Amino acid sequence: MGLASTLLGSVFGGLIGLLSGYIGGNTDLITQRVMDILQGLPLLVLALVMSAALGPSIPNVVLAISIPIIPRAARVIRASVLSIREMQYVEAARAVGLRHLRIAFRHVLPNTIGPFIVPKEFVPEPTNVRHYFTLNGEIKQDSNTSRMEYNLWEMLSYGSSIMTLHPGDMIALGSPAGTNIERENPRWMQPGDVGVCVVEGIGEQRHNIVAQK
Repeated sequence: MGLASTLLGSVFGGLIGLLSGYIGGNTDLITQRVMDILQGLPLLVLALVMSAALGPSIPNVVLAISIPIIPRAARVIRASVLSIREMQYVEAARAVGLRHLRIAFRHVLPNTIGPFIVPKEFVPEPTNVRHYFTLNGEIKQDSNTSRMEYNLWEMLSYGSSIMTLHPGDMIALGSPAGTNIERENPRWMQPGDVGVCVVEGIGEQRHNIVAQK
């Protein structure tokens, strides 16, 4: 029941957030006011009302539980879409004449999944997160956000003072010690190598190195 209601609310909320953020204007305004209403509904009262109106059954309970999830999912996706829709590759897709639905679902939606799957609540201590890089299983760089000269909040505050930051923006903050250029005997990546970047609690990126064509 919990899994079904979460999936249902996430799917519907994600679609609403995608279309709301991509279309913008009055559509976005009206959609967000509806989301305000849904988010204000007490879950228990809603479940009781729906059970009374539709009859007590598991599908009705799942539906009732999923409704408060919809606005939360919609807002997370919408926040990312507002930033992504202004990216150059999205503008390029519009310039070559791709349909808006294709752009939204093919080029925008996949890039909103990260913040949706890993919200900030999943990283309770962002100032104490281990991140490391391995090459063919051997650790080449290994550090922690607690070792940064300026913490995340200080850098976000400074960044916000010189530019407008949007949800989903990525800020490059440098690289931990251990880069190849620092090594006495540099070991450059070669075809067949596998590089893995890991941020504990968030996920990893795996890169298979291939020869340049």
